Amino acid sequence: MRSTANLLVPLALVLLSAWAGTARANFLVDYNGNFSELAREVEFELQQMREFNGELIREFNRELLLEFGSMVPRMRQASRELEQYIQNRDDVEDECREYTQFLFELYRIFQEYDIQDCAYYAFADLQADALYRFLPVERSYAKENFRSISQTVITLGRTNVLNEEEVVAELQEEWEYFSVLRDSYRTLLEEELAKHGDDAYITINRFEDCRDEAFYWQDSDTEYIKSYLDDNCYL
Repeated sequence: MRSTANLLVPLALVLLSAWAGTARANFLVDYNGNFSELAREVEFELQQMREFNGELIREFNRELLLEFGSMVPRMRQASRELEQYIQNRDDVEDECREYTQFLFELYRIFQEYDIQDCAYYAFADLQADALYRFLPVERSYAKENFRSISQTVITLGRTNVLNEEEVVAELQEEWEYFSVLRDSYRTLLEEELAKHGDDAYITINRFEDCRDEAFYWQDSDTEYIKSYLDDNCYL
């Protein structure tokens, strides 16, 4: 009996040690699973926000193009009518008609520049909205979220792995950090998405001012050229 008891004690110690090792491994697996699941959920949320942001940008691009689709034909038609007026105006010297045609072509170049300016300003605003709103915040969070996947291994690499309490304490601290980070970035990203409305309002107002100025100068050019031609270039 005594020899049997002596055998049972070491066996119990081995089993206890194995159970303790399994328990330690289990808490690491649990934390790793929690971090991985959190990262997966965050990535899903980020993907949804990316798609929504992309939809906002695409829709506003479409609206701006519709505005240009009204602006350009209007100016093209006015230019065509003025050219026909120059060609068909009676009681005008050939020299005057040729010079007026030259003025028309010169002013038409300026009008093209006006349209290009409107397009450039709109592009600059759209580019700033696409690159500097939402995207920097999203990239920052995506990078930090990717780190959370490996947090368990990172913790093992910088703590005393023989001190279980130290390992658990850091893992718990990191878990709380990433949980709070999720809420903070969610708020920041929602604010970034909301900023698109403000940016779009500024852009469309700037475009309308630019368009109206282009209309004004074209109308002014047309009035001047017609008046100049009607007076036979003051000859």
